Amino acid sequence: MTSWQCVGKGAIMASRCALLGSGSPARPGPTSGFRRLVGLALVALVVLVAAGCSNVMEARSTTSVDEGQRLYKAECASCHGEKGERIPIAPLDSAEFLNSRGDATLMTVIAEGKGVMPAFGQERGGPFGEAEVRAVLAYISATAGRTSSSVLADAGRETFQANCTRCHGEKADRIPAAPLNAKGFLDSRTDAELVRVITEGKGLMPAWAKGRGGSLADDQIRAVVAYLRYNVDVSVAQRARQGRELYVGNCLACHGERGDRVPAITLASSEYLSKLGDGALIAIMSEGKGVMPGFGRVKGGPFGISETAALLAYLKSWAGLSATSALSGPEQASTGRDLFLRNCTPCHGESGDRVPGVQLKSQDFLRMRTDRVLRQTIVQGNAKGMPAWGQTNGGPLSDAQIDAVLQYLTSTATPGTSAGQGAQAGAPAAPSGAPAPPSPALVSKGKEIFVKTCAACHGETRDKIPTCKLADKDWLAQKGDAGLVQAITNGKPPMMPAWGKSKGGSLADEDIQAVAAYLQDAAGLKGGAAPAAAASPPAPSGSGADATLVSKGKQVFTQNCVMCHGETRDKVPTCKLADKDWLAQKGDDGLFNAITKGKPPMMPTWEGKIPPGDIKAIVAYLKDAAGAGGGDAGGGAAGAAATPDTADRTTQTQTVAASDEVEPTIALGRELFTKNCVMCHGENGLRIPQCRLGSKAWVQNISEEGLRSRITNGKPGAGMPSWGKAKGGPLSSSQITAIIMYLNDGIKP
Repeated sequence: MTSWQCVGKGAIMASRCALLGSGSPARPGPTSGFRRLVGLALVALVVLVAAGCSNVMEARSTTSVDEGQRLYKAECASCHGEKGERIPIAPLDSAEFLNSRGDATLMTVIAEGKGVMPAFGQERGGPFGEAEVRAVLAYISATAGRTSSSVLADAGRETFQANCTRCHGEKADRIPAAPLNAKGFLDSRTDAELVRVITEGKGLMPAWAKGRGGSLADDQIRAVVAYLRYNVDVSVAQRARQGRELYVGNCLACHGERGDRVPAITLASSEYLSKLGDGALIAIMSEGKGVMPGFGRVKGGPFGISETAALLAYLKSWAGLSATSALSGPEQASTGRDLFLRNCTPCHGESGDRVPGVQLKSQDFLRMRTDRVLRQTIVQGNAKGMPAWGQTNGGPLSDAQIDAVLQYLTSTATPGTSAGQGAQAGAPAAPSGAPAPPSPALVSKGKEIFVKTCAACHGETRDKIPTCKLADKDWLAQKGDAGLVQAITNGKPPMMPAWGKSKGGSLADEDIQAVAAYLQDAAGLKGGAAPAAAASPPAPSGSGADATLVSKGKQVFTQNCVMCHGETRDKVPTCKLADKDWLAQKGDDGLFNAITKGKPPMMPTWEGKIPPGDIKAIVAYLKDAAGAGGGDAGGGAAGAAATPDTADRTTQTQTVAASDEVEPTIALGRELFTKNCVMCHGENGLRIPQCRLGSKAWVQNISEEGLRSRITNGKPGAGMPSWGKAKGGPLSSSQITAIIMYLNDGIKP
């Protein structure tokens, strides 16, 4: 509670005691006159305190605007003009222009910059902290005759924390029916409506206005509303800043600093984004399009729902659009099914279960949420990153279209089923020739390992990850024993690590077999699961691969390919050269063409550099080493024994590992860059147009965190492998630091 509240409440109690006494008539005498005088004085004090509260609010507003004026004149007026009128496409003196952007987008642009405008936030090396950004926003809003929630945010924060957090929580998200931290919830209510609820109370919430027995003056109530709006705008701005990091780390190399490097795609254009709409944008980010890979986890990429929402918020703020409302795209369809498929499946999937914890095709889920809550979520969005889809909140869908979506969901929903109940009584026996059921001891051991090692991510019900349906009998049967064992052993980059001891994990082969047996048993596959039927890949001409051809292929591969793909051939997650099934799917012609023509932008073309006969030899070696070409899986005709070249490389790797803790220096960075990066990026760092490491301007446009993330984690969608030891690469954290120091200093061939 603030000091003025203590004084005010104490004055009220004192005045009551002085004026009313103990409830009995006051005796006439010298003291009664004195008590009346004291009572009148205290009443006057209460009035003065209440007036002082209003004066404090006004003083804070004036101070914030004055500070913003000082900062604006020092940092902004030289470009935007004294009144903000100098730049035609950014008329800061126009309330209409500022309102079309909203506080969240305006704060993001001030802090992060846009186009040729530099970033002024301290996180980007600028002079403004959060308070300074807020002050500048308050000033330009006041100058344009616009009300900004940033003006009263500080005063409202104090009042909210003193009076409201006990019920609503520090983050204003404690009451499910009143998520005060959700922009969609607040945007669906006017300031007058919010003020009225605080003033008069609602349901179990008491009235807070002084005239109704509460403790808050009118100015304080308005300040609380301003703080709530500002608070959610800050959250959206932070999400947009996270989106900028994701753009720099994943998109900048191809789309460029202005978002227009790819022909016909202009990511910083409001017209371009509006033409596509949220549904198409999310689908493209998650699943890819054309030569662009999918960045969603469902496609093996690094983006979950929150990352996709953050990148979308950044693109909207970059293009000068509201960062919180969904974009309509082309004219919307009218049927519920078409609306759902177009707008909702990019995140939720056609089955409606891609978002963890959300089962849109489950009758039980829909019944528990109720139509009212479902409608409110669609119309307003939520704090987890779902934008507002209702037209009343800036989205594209009318009430009738939202009704159609809800009708489609309820009409197609199916009863919920419990996973993992085992085979039903009377189920048909496994056909003859099916694998024998695993022993109870093996299943029990597998369950113990799963609970200890896997449940943290997959959940004890085995259904926590939507794309990995470990509780789904049909899904497991399709994978088969070999597929499950392989996935557990090798992992699924970038999210699932390799668990096999041969891959640096903690599980022995028999442990992995036990986990697979438990999963199949728990899902009702009592007889185990035979591998999914697939046509065996045709063997090379003759009974097996030609040993001479395989040996030649290994030699050429070692000389040209191991730098990126690694000696184990599995360093690039999207190019599974050690996976027999993956190679069989590509076929000889597919592999030959991929090596010959390359895979831009990361893998270069080898046509004219490696003769066609040698490329055929590489294909033969890859198939033989993976056990797909008539040889054995452990190396086939190429043999498993270490060659002198392999021994030299192993010694070199051990030497590097032993020197991990050396002090990072520019000289060390240059040495590591020459050894590891030159083959792809060139000695000057300019060989890959989308990743110009030799340009200091390009490097300095990426934060150190962005560079470190790119080197450590790689960029699977573009073919760059991970180099950090934590991700299976050869470089320690200090070695990556040294490379970053060298890049920042400037490559000197």
